[in-house]
Amino acid sequence: MVIFSMKHWILSTALVFSGLFFTLKAQAPSFATPGPFAIGERSITFQDATLASSNLTMKVYYPGTSAGTNVAVASGIFPGIAFGHGFNLTYTDYNNICGHLASYGYVVMSPDVQNGFTVSHLEFARELAACLKHMQNLGQDNQSAFFGKIDTTTGVFGHSMGGGASGLVHTVYPDIDAVSGLSAADTDPSAIAALSTYSGPFQAISGSQDNVTPEPDHQIPMYQATTGLKHNISITGGAHCKYTDATTICDLVSGGGSITRSEQIFLAKKYVTAFFQHYLKQDANAWPYICGDSLNADVAAQRVTFASNYPCSVSVDEAPFGGIAAWPNPAQDLISLEITTPTGIKIAGIDGKIHYQNKVETAQTMKLDVSKLPRGVYLLQIGDQKPKVVVLQ
Repeated sequence: MVIFSMKHWILSTALVFSGLFFTLKAQAPSFATPGPFAIGERSITFQDATLASSNLTMKVYYPGTSAGTNVAVASGIFPGIAFGHGFNLTYTDYNNICGHLASYGYVVMSPDVQNGFTVSHLEFARELAACLKHMQNLGQDNQSAFFGKIDTTTGVFGHSMGGGASGLVHTVYPDIDAVSGLSAADTDPSAIAALSTYSGPFQAISGSQDNVTPEPDHQIPMYQATTGLKHNISITGGAHCKYTDATTICDLVSGGGSITRSEQIFLAKKYVTAFFQHYLKQDANAWPYICGDSLNADVAAQRVTFASNYPCSVSVDEAPFGGIAAWPNPAQDLISLEITTPTGIKIAGIDGKIHYQNKVETAQTMKLDVSKLPRGVYLLQIGDQKPKVVVLQ
């Protein structure tokens, strides 16, 4: 059933692959500058009986046919990303970063929730998950402007309290594909503890001069807790509050940091965009910001420091992506797989036909011979993980 429902997405992704992987050596774009899409914005209110407040309003930033409010959605199929605001801040304080991601082909949802001094972090996580699920539903609703435009891949990120709540989302929405945070704060229940059960891609962006959620007490323990591929980008001289479009009440309690707001947002946009491009879109152009020349240049210029468990010794052609670790992609004769536990492996075509099925009894890095399969687009599934699109050339 999964294979048939994802057919449209698979075919569209194949078109993306066909363009991207023949230009792996081209100069990487600067993900800090606007992407190719105009930014559309609209407000959506929906009901979800599972939430404490059944009515939820969210601001949606999306790739538009032109810039503006309620403009048509651009052609394409786009991943959904939910964004959570910081404590005592508002869901419209981050137009710069949210709109930036929309310009790169994401539908970003910022919910108007958890305002004031009385908040529930776990309910915040549920609300972020509800936004993602509602957008998935709109993608299947032929009366919606987003019909046929929403990918099955999803991400979540947030600032401060919203970043911590993002670290709880996988406990209420296991289908989440990538999690990031901007100076994320530990929460109640603890995001640090919760992230120990999360094995997907994770990114912690932090400020070295954050005196509200200091790195050693918040972002570094989150980074250490996760068990999947992970990245910690520390912005040199970055403060806790300089992710918002302008000065807010947050800045009254936060140290100013030694870099400007525009400099901090520039770096945050660059690395959060590259993270989602890499893990949600498998964009080879993001590689230089994961562990290549662009990241190294920022480190050399003392703009950032970083930590990662990413296998940077492999070439860009062999780089593993999010979810299932399988590389290279596209492949020719062999696909390398990172198997962490005894599990089953299955490769199916877009017509649902099973082309390969086997069980692996031990953890290992294995090479799967696909040389005899017809060239084309397939779904690779390992155990009960979300299937991964692979292209054979």
